Amino acid sequence: MDTNAKRQVTEEEVLFVEEAFSEYEAQGETHKKCPWCTGELKFNAVVSGYSIRCAECEFKVTVRGI
Repeated sequence: MDTNAKRQVTEEEVLFVEEAFSEYEAQGETHKKCPWCTGELKFNAVVSGYSIRCAECEFKVTVRGI
């Protein structure tokens, strides 16, 4: 399996990521866990968007143009 291949993000994942990032922005952290393995989420916010990835598995979503 090519772990660098792009995949379609589900609507549920989009909602999860938006909620997790909103909580992270407001509180500096989130209590949400990875939807794939319940691992800790890591955030990287930049001017053009942000990314969320799991510290334990391959879950990663990048949001551009916020």
